[in-house]
Amino acid sequence: MEKVEFVNNKKSQNHMIKKRLADYYRNIPKENRPSIYSLQQELADMPGGFEISYNTLNDILSERRTDSAPNIYAVLALCRYWHLDYAAILAPPETRIVPTPSLSSLIEKTRILDDSGYFGLFHGYLYTRNLNRHEIIPFDLNINRNGISVLATMTTFSNPDDVNGNIIPYDVCYEGVPLILTRTNSIFVVLTNIDGYSYILYFDYRHYNMGDLYYRKGIAITTDSTSDKPLLENFVLFRNNITDEKVQSFVPGLLSIIDDSFIITQEAMEELAKDKDMASFFNDYSYNWETKAISGYKILPNHVLESINDKYSNNELFRVTKALLHMAEKSQSPTRIKYIDPLGMPKFAKTYLQRKD
Repeated sequence: MEKVEFVNNKKSQNHMIKKRLADYYRNIPKENRPSIYSLQQELADMPGGFEISYNTLNDILSERRTDSAPNIYAVLALCRYWHLDYAAILAPPETRIVPTPSLSSLIEKTRILDDSGYFGLFHGYLYTRNLNRHEIIPFDLNINRNGISVLATMTTFSNPDDVNGNIIPYDVCYEGVPLILTRTNSIFVVLTNIDGYSYILYFDYRHYNMGDLYYRKGIAITTDSTSDKPLLENFVLFRNNITDEKVQSFVPGLLSIIDDSFIITQEAMEELAKDKDMASFFNDYSYNWETKAISGYKILPNHVLESINDKYSNNELFRVTKALLHMAEKSQSPTRIKYIDPLGMPKFAKTYLQRKD
C-alpha cells in the first residue's frame, strides 16, 4: 500500500512540476511569449546556458504533458530564465502556490554595502513620526560588519510625556542590512524593530578615496505613529555630534522638503528681517527674488469638502471635488519630491556644523 502511494505521489509531483511551468508559460501575453523553438535557443544562449532538445522542452510546457519525470536540468534552466523560485516549482503537488520571482532575482542588481568608509557610528536627525507634533528626533546609525554580512542599527531617541506631564526617555532600536543599488549608486536600508515598525533610509553613495562619510542628506519612509499611514520625510546624517544650539538653528532648514525653489510668505520674511544677520543678508541678496514675489491662497481641501451641506447630492460633491483637483493642478505643490542639497550645504555641514568652535 505504501509503495502504491509513493508511486502515485511521484506521478503527481512530476505532473505538477510541469503544470506550474506550463501555466506560467501560457500566461505570458501572446505578443511576448516565445515559441518553443525560440525559447530553446534563448535557454542555450543565456549565461551558463543549457542546451535542451525540442521534445524535452515541449513535454514540460505542453498543454498535453505526460506524467513522466521532467528533465531536472531543464526545470532549473527554466527557473533561472524566468527568475522563478525553485521551491515554488518543486513544492509538493497538494501545495496551492503561485510561481513567483525568486528573492535572489529581485536583489540581483544590489549588493551589500561593503565600503568601510560608511562603517562606524553616525548621528542623524529627522522629524518625529507623530504628525501632530513638531519635535526633531535625534538618532544614531551604526554600520558595521556582522560576520560575512553588514548590519545597520538605528536607535531613535525621544522624550514623550505621560498623562501627568512627566518626561519619559524613549529609545527604539531598528536593524537592517544596508544595500547598494548598483545601477543608480544609491544606498537603502530597511530597518525594523521587534514590534514590526520600520524605517527605510535612502541616500546616494559615493566612494571616498580619502576620509570617510561625514555628511549625507536622504529620504526616510516610515509610518505616522497615530494612524500608521505612510510618511515621507528628509533626514540628515553626520559623522560628528553637533551642538544643541546648531541643531535648533540649522537642522530644521536641512530637513525642509524643498525642490529647486521654495515659497515663503511675506509675513515670515518680515519676521526674519528683524534679525540683524538676516537683514544684512536680505540687503545683499534680495535682488535674487524681489522681482519674483507672488501672492497666494492657502487652500485646505478637507475644510472645503466638510463645508458641503449633507442635503446636497453626490453631484455637488463631485462638482466641488473636480474644482479642487483643477486648483491643485495649478498649485505650487510639487508633483514629485526629491531630496536636494543646495550648493555649499555639504561644505557647511563639514566645516561649521560639526566643529566645536
